[in-house]
Amino acid sequence: MSQWDRVELGKFLAVARKKKKKRQIDLAIEGELSKSTVCGYEKGNLSINERHLLLILKQLDLAEEDVKKFRQIKSIQPENRRIDDKEEIQLRLISIENIIAMVDPTEGLKKLLELPVANDDPIQVDIRYLRGKAYKKKENWKKAHKNLFDAIQLIDQKYPQKLASNIKTACYQELSHTEYHQNNLHQAFKYASDALNCFQPHGERTYLEHVILVAQVIYHQKLMNWEEAQLKLEEIANIQSTERELLFQPSESNEINLNVYELNASILAKGNKKTQAIKYALKGIEMARLDKMHERSFELFTTLGSIYMELDKLNLAEICFETALKLEVHIKKSYLFAYIYTQLGMLYDKRDQLDLAESYFFKAINYSRKNNDAYWETEALTLLGKSHLEHQKLDRAVDLLQDALSLAQKHNFSDQEEYLTLLVGYALEESGNSSFGQYALAFYRSHVKKSLKSVVEGRGGIEMNKVTHGHGDPIDT
Repeated sequence: MSQWDRVELGKFLAVARKKKKKRQIDLAIEGELSKSTVCGYEKGNLSINERHLLLILKQLDLAEEDVKKFRQIKSIQPENRRIDDKEEIQLRLISIENIIAMVDPTEGLKKLLELPVANDDPIQVDIRYLRGKAYKKKENWKKAHKNLFDAIQLIDQKYPQKLASNIKTACYQELSHTEYHQNNLHQAFKYASDALNCFQPHGERTYLEHVILVAQVIYHQKLMNWEEAQLKLEEIANIQSTERELLFQPSESNEINLNVYELNASILAKGNKKTQAIKYALKGIEMARLDKMHERSFELFTTLGSIYMELDKLNLAEICFETALKLEVHIKKSYLFAYIYTQLGMLYDKRDQLDLAESYFFKAINYSRKNNDAYWETEALTLLGKSHLEHQKLDRAVDLLQDALSLAQKHNFSDQEEYLTLLVGYALEESGNSSFGQYALAFYRSHVKKSLKSVVEGRGGIEMNKVTHGHGDPIDT
C-alpha cells in the first residue's frame, strides 16, 4: 500500500474510532497492540499489519469487507491515481503557501504536517521552504533559518532538479528578509546576492528577480550607498518590461490583471480548454498572493475549484473551495459566497453526502436572499430540488422546484423556467400528483417526456456560470 493510501486508511480508522467514541488507548491490547502503534497507523506513518488491522476492526465493529471496499476504491486506475496524487500534493502546497501568506502561518504549519509525503521525496524541499516562510511570518528567526537552509541543503545534495523551481532562490530571498527584519543589512544583502546567483531565468517563480533587486535597492538606500542603489535601479529597468510568466500584455493595474486571469480561466473552461484555464487560474492565484489581494484570491480559488468540478476531480475542487473559505473574514462582497456554497452543495451531492450537500445549498440560498441575488437563489433551489428528486424525496423536491420556478418566472430567467417546468412536471407525475397546471403537464407530455429520464439522471444540467456579473465584479475605478 502506498504512503498516500496508508494515510487514507489511517483516516478511515480514525473516523471509525471517533464515531464509537473510543480513544486510541482503548484500542490497545497488552502484548498485542500498543497505543503508539494505533497512533502510527492512524497518521499513515506505518504500514498496517494485517493481524493488527483485524484486531482494530473487531473493536470498531467493522468487517474485513469494509476495508476491502476501501482498497478497491483506492486501487482503481493506479497509474492515473499516481498522477492525481502528485497533482493533489502540488495543489495542497499552493493552498498552504496562500494560507501562510494571507491567513495564519500556524494553520499553514499544521497543514504541512498533514501532507502524506515520504522522507525521501523531493517534495520535502517545498515543505521545508514553506516551514521557513511560516516561521519567518511568526518571527521565529531561528526556526525559519534552519528550515530554509535545510531546503537549500536538500537541493544541493540530493535534488538538483529542484533548481528549476527557483525554490533555492526563494529560500535565499526569505533568508535575506529575515536578516533585514533583524537589522542585519549587510547579511541581508549577501543572501539577496546568493539568491540572484542561483536564479534560473527560464524556471518557475520568475517574479523573484524583481523582488530581490528591489530589496537590494532598499538595502543600499539604508546603507547610504546611493551610487550602487542607482545601478540596481537601472538593472531593474533593463529587465524585459513584460513579465515572463504573464499570459497577456499586462495592465498597470494589478486588479485589472487579476480580473483578466479569472475571466480567462472561466471562459477557457467553458470552451473546453480546461488545461489552459487551470494555468491562468494558478498564475492568478500566485499574483494575488504576492499582492495580498484577498477577494481576487477567493474568486480565483473558487473558479479553479469549479474547473476541477467539471473535470470530476472532486478532491482537488474541495481543496480549492476550502482554501477560498479560509479568506472569508477578508471578503466584503458577500454575494460571492452564494456561488461557492452552491458549488460545495454540488460537490457533496456528487459524493452522495446528502446532509452536507443540503446544508451548503441552504447557505447559498440564504446568502442569495441576503444580497437580493435571485439568479443564484434560483440555481441553489433548483439543484437542491433536483438532488431530492434523484433520491425519490418527491414532496420536498416539488416544493423546492416550485419555489425556484416562481423565482425564474418572476425575473424572466427563461432558460431556467423551461428547465424547471420539466422538472416540476416530472416530479409531480412521479409522485402521482396531478394538481400542477395543465399547460406545464401538456408541455411536459408532448415535447420532452422521452428525454426526461436522462435529464433527471444526469448531473449538472444547469449551466452554472450564466450569471450577469460573473463570480466577481468588474473593476471599480
